[in-house]
Amino acid sequence: MKVTKKDSNKMKFIKGLSTEDYSLYYTYNRIDEVQEVIRGHYGLPSKDTPKAVKVSGIDGILFMTKSSGILVDYLCKENDGKFELYEMSLKAYNGYERYMSDLMVA
Repeated sequence: MKVTKKDSNKMKFIKGLSTEDYSLYYTYNRIDEVQEVIRGHYGLPSKDTPKAVKVSGIDGILFMTKSSGILVDYLCKENDGKFELYEMSLKAYNGYERYMSDLMVA
């Protein structure tokens, strides 16, 4: 999948976040379980299952879809063979919305 300018802006925002900006959603045994939960959350068809991507400078695994690009509200970390899914806090998500809105105006 191709990374767009919008995806680059999303990754730039995520790089500025800290662990306090995410809370543990659930721990799964396999990465494909995490992908299915995210797919269900977004109501994506099975042919657009989120792809796990590692981004330099971000401590965790992000997810990318064909239709939405990089997904900002979830981050996954592997810990002792388990996959911890973290959800972005409402405060951080509101900051993300302002950040993207400001970029659209500029």
